[in-house]
Amino acid sequence: MHTTKNNTGAVLIVALMATLVVAILGSAMLTLALTESQIAFNDRNATRALYVAEMGVERARRDLKYDATFDRDGMTNQYLASPTPVAGGSPADCSATIPWQWVPPQQRCYDLGGPIPTGGFLPVYTNANLDSFGDGSTYTVQLGLRQSNKLTIRSEGTGPQGATKVVDVRVEVRDLSVWGNAAFLGGSGTGARINGNVVIAGSVHILGVGLGLTGVAADFGGTAGIFNWYNALDPIFTGKVPDINPSTLDAEIRVNEGRITMNSGGARVGNSASDMDINGNPIPVGIQRRVDGVYTNYGFAGTSGDTYVFSDNGTNAKYDVPPDNVIPFPSLTDPSPDVCCVTYEDYLDANSWNPLPVLPGSAVSGSDLTIYATTASFDVSNGTNRLAWNGATNTLTVEGIIRIPGSITQGGTTGPTKIETMYYTTGITGGTLYAKKAGADWNETGTAGAHQVSITINSSLIPLGVFPTGDRLGLIAKDRIHMTRASKRVAAAVYAENQVTIDKQYHVVGAVVSRFLDMGSQVPHLYQMPNLAKNLPPGMPGGNIFNYVKILSWREL
Repeated sequence: MHTTKNNTGAVLIVALMATLVVAILGSAMLTLALTESQIAFNDRNATRALYVAEMGVERARRDLKYDATFDRDGMTNQYLASPTPVAGGSPADCSATIPWQWVPPQQRCYDLGGPIPTGGFLPVYTNANLDSFGDGSTYTVQLGLRQSNKLTIRSEGTGPQGATKVVDVRVEVRDLSVWGNAAFLGGSGTGARINGNVVIAGSVHILGVGLGLTGVAADFGGTAGIFNWYNALDPIFTGKVPDINPSTLDAEIRVNEGRITMNSGGARVGNSASDMDINGNPIPVGIQRRVDGVYTNYGFAGTSGDTYVFSDNGTNAKYDVPPDNVIPFPSLTDPSPDVCCVTYEDYLDANSWNPLPVLPGSAVSGSDLTIYATTASFDVSNGTNRLAWNGATNTLTVEGIIRIPGSITQGGTTGPTKIETMYYTTGITGGTLYAKKAGADWNETGTAGAHQVSITINSSLIPLGVFPTGDRLGLIAKDRIHMTRASKRVAAAVYAENQVTIDKQYHVVGAVVSRFLDMGSQVPHLYQMPNLAKNLPPGMPGGNIFNYVKILSWREL
């Protein structure tokens, strides 16, 4: 008997099972797609939050660069300010003042707060609605002080849908201002920018334009060196500077072109653990022996090379000033940053006074000013500019900017003209002596050529008060400055367009700014005054503050 099978039900079951499998696979694919989409969405929000946090970091770096008014004498009075841009790029004229500026004070537009805590963070600002889409992105920035010039920027960025990212960026704020060094040397041409057996305490910045790989930026021999502390500063400055023995000067060496040659086993950059001071005495306890950093494009040369270079960052770091922040040598022919459309020289000429026509004959020689022991006392003024000499006490008073058409000679070299120590006072506004005597090649770029000595210093120049926060003396030479007599001591801001020559055992406290610095062979000493850049005498070229904010580390929390 033949049997017929009916498979209709089985086919239906198979079809249903296939449909179920397809549905499950489709659902899985949809779920996977939705998950991937959500992950991408979250990643996008997190990335935007990170970018927003970085915006806060960059704003903090900008503000620190333009207005970080660090006082290196302490960590409890660190105040920050930020400029408000107005037409022409100059800061707005706001009500609050920066107390350390000489009269008239510079203005600041809003205070980021202070003091910045060393053990926590200070909230400084919050910014909302950072884009045109209105997604609610915000950042909150806090600052924490970790050392006298090192901070942590903590920035929390909030993106769409509440996504957050927090970054900690450790930065170092360096004052790279021209006057924030023991010596700032620039210009082009041949010849070493620093030459001789010299002791320099503090930072050195050499531009060395045109020296290239093989040129000599600085040539050190004998016991010459650059140190991070006041190595053997004369005790005569006790009570005349804010700190006679700081534990560190935050010293850094920067050389853009040319090499530093070390041609003696006694020459040093920094100190090793076994070094003595230059007089053979133990280095005081607590002194930071190594310099903070060495930044040179072409390194060290000479018989010793970098053997005796002791730096926290080694000897291989390149010149670190960014190309968009290049600091030029402040020539008298350069535009003044304070007044539109005039040079430094134009500004000095317009804001100074020539007292020679009203001075006694013993103080005048043609177009030159001479202050000798035989010079009669005088006291003359014109507006805020004043020049006075008290022969009985050997005290010179300089207020404002005193312009001399010829040269200035302070103290004679022989017989009754000699003055061993000349004291000075300037008042709160400071005083500047500006000598215009110059050779035909006064602003040329090499050491050869027709030159004149604009200022000659044959005596010690010691402030009656504290330099530079009380009495602050500036010396501006259109051509050259020469310090000639043995064992003299000077506290001043020293500027020469072409060259400063110190060929005897001078101790100079302050800073030297020039194209060239010839230190001879008599072991003169040059000591940086860390707060000079914020307490400059009036009219000094290159007086604008320049802060460089360098990133030391970055991490996401």
